[in-house]
Amino acid sequence: MNGWEDIVLIVLTLGAFAFGYFLVIQLGKYLDRSRIIYEREYKGGEPSEIMFAETMSEEEIAREVGKFRAKHKKARVVLREVSGPETREDAGDTSGKKK
Repeated sequence: MNGWEDIVLIVLTLGAFAFGYFLVIQLGKYLDRSRIIYEREYKGGEPSEIMFAETMSEEEIAREVGKFRAKHKKARVVLREVSGPETREDAGDTSGKKK
C-alpha cells in the first residue's frame, strides 16, 4: 500500500467511528424519551390487567371493575371462559383458540 491508500483507510475508519458515535447518542436520546413517557404512563405501578377469583361476589367484581376503569380511561372489559388452569402466558390471548 502506498501513503494515499493508508490515509484514505484512516479517514474512512474515523468516519465510521464518528457515525457510530452519532448513532449511539441518538439512541440514548430516544431511550431517555421513551423511559420518561413510560414512567408518566405507569407512574403508580398500577396493574394493566386484573383477574378475578371464582369466589368473588358480583358486587365485589363490579366494585373492582369500577376502580380499575377510574384509573385506566381506555380500559375495555373482556370476558372469557377458562376450561383449565389459567396461566400468565395465555392470559393475553383473546382469540379463543387453544395452543
